[in-house]
Amino acid sequence: MKILNKSFYYKGLKIGFKGSLLKIDVLEDEKIREKCKICENYGKNYSCPPYAPTTKFFKKKYKKIFAYIFHMKNGNVDKWEALARLVFEYGKKLEKVLDGECLIAGNCKACVRCSLETGKPCIHPRKKRYSFTGVGLSSEKLSKILNHKIVWNKKYLSVVGGCFTNKEKVNFKEIFDIFEFIFKNEAKFFKN
Repeated sequence: MKILNKSFYYKGLKIGFKGSLLKIDVLEDEKIREKCKICENYGKNYSCPPYAPTTKFFKKKYKKIFAYIFHMKNGNVDKWEALARLVFEYGKKLEKVLDGECLIAGNCKACVRCSLETGKPCIHPRKKRYSFTGVGLSSEKLSKILNHKIVWNKKYLSVVGGCFTNKEKVNFKEIFDIFEFIFKNEAKFFKN
């Protein structure tokens, strides 16, 4: 299994990326959705359980997932939302390259407030993206596969994401170049 492992510096922040093309089964863990119950978004967002579909739904259409971890050094916990937004923006570009469907860190970022909270249907069903763990994929398993401990503290942050695909190979250089481009265009989210 080939692992993409790259990083770069941008305005004093060390930004890292680790990812690999995997069979969906190696990350699947339906029990992980139970952990979502403690989250404030549980039952309040279409992208999260119990409304998010499970991996079984996606396995009907896709065989693989390009799963990844973004990590940032010299950041702070306040930057987690910015890093999660980066996963959302990156995923939209990655879907085009991998002809797939992305998963994001945390809840969907298409709306400021999910219409589920007011009892209405999703107003952006084509923009909606589901939570990586919310569909039943284990960030712990990904952490072990990529040999990268997922940490959230005052100096170090990590977020996970993925893109379901049927591709048998991916161009790591192209995938990282997209990440670097998106990060530099979304850097406004990382200003102090």
